Amino acid sequence: MSSKKISKNILSIFILLLSAILCCWLYFVVQNRQVHKLVYFWDNTEKILQLSKSNEILQSKLVVKNFEQEADLDNDLLKENYQLINKQLLITEDDKILWQSPADWQVDSFVLADADNDGVVDINLSVWKPGNFGTSQPFWVKENDMSIKNHFFVFNLVDNQVKALWQSSNLEKPNCEFLLADIDNDQKNDLVVIEGEYGDNASCQGKYLAIWKWNDWGFSNYWRSLPGEFANLQIEANNKQNYITINSVSF
Repeated sequence: MSSKKISKNILSIFILLLSAILCCWLYFVVQNRQVHKLVYFWDNTEKILQLSKSNEILQSKLVVKNFEQEADLDNDLLKENYQLINKQLLITEDDKILWQSPADWQVDSFVLADADNDGVVDINLSVWKPGNFGTSQPFWVKENDMSIKNHFFVFNLVDNQVKALWQSSNLEKPNCEFLLADIDNDQKNDLVVIEGEYGDNASCQGKYLAIWKWNDWGFSNYWRSLPGEFANLQIEANNKQNYITINSVSF
C-alpha cells in the first residue's frame, strides 16, 4: 500500500473519530441542559431587579399571554373579540370584522393593557414586518430597510376603528416575549420583555430580560439583565408585589 493511500486512510479515521467525539459532546450538552424557574422582584433601594431566594412564594397569576381575549375597549357596551390566528390579529364585534392586521405582518403576540399610563387600555403588538418605516419615513432617511425585523406597536380602539398611538421602527433587539405590568410599584405599567437577537428568519431566541418605561414619546430602557437563555415570561403577584417569572437554561 502506498504512503499516499495510508495518509488518506489515517485522515478518514481521524475525521470519523472527530465526528464521533463531536456527536458525543453534543449529546452530553443536550442531556445536561437544565431549565430553572427564576423569580425576580424589583428592589426600590438598588433600582434593579433582584433574584428571589425562593420560587414558591407566589400565590396568583396576574398577567398571562393570550391568543384570544374579550374586552370593550371603545366603551360602547359591546365586547370585542381579539383573536390571534396564524400570525394575524383579528378584531370582531357581533361577528363583524372591525380590523385585522395587514397580510405582510407576522404578529407574534398581543397584550391588552395601558402602555402609556393614560388610563386607556391599549392594543399592544409584537410584529415582524418588512420596512424600517411606514408612510411616515423621516426625510433624512435615504432608503427604507425592507428586511423583516421586529417592531412594537401600540394602538387604540376608538368608535370601532383602530388608530395608531405609537409604532417603533426596527428594534435593535427583537422582542421574543412581552407583558405589561407595574413592576416597581410606582402605579404605572412597565413593559417587561425577553429580548433576543436577529437570526436568518423571523424567529427569536431569548437572550435578555429587560424593563422599559413609557416616556411620553416612546419607551426608554430602564433595566437589562446579563445575557442568558430565557423563555416563558409570566408575571405573578404576592402581597401587592408583582414578580417576574421566567425559565432559564443552564448546563
